[in-house]
Amino acid sequence: MCCLRYENEFYVEARKNMPAIGSIVVFEGAVGEVVEYNTPKLSVIIQFPSKARTEAKKDLVRLATEEEKANFKLSEGEDV
Repeated sequence: MCCLRYENEFYVEARKNMPAIGSIVVFEGAVGEVVEYNTPKLSVIIQFPSKARTEAKKDLVRLATEEEKANFKLSEGEDV
């Protein structure tokens, strides 16, 4: 039981430092939305307007600025 408690604490702490699901983020210059976590790897799964997905370490991702979010919302509605 002690191992499960430690594992739960790890997940809780790790998620505190990750962008929330639904957050608009920037990774390698591309703007996308966080759609999943890979907590053991301390990474997030990002989906881009093209529907392509990639996994990125949380430290390589930043939250998008208001301008980047606005541009992302515009491109989301366009047919690709």
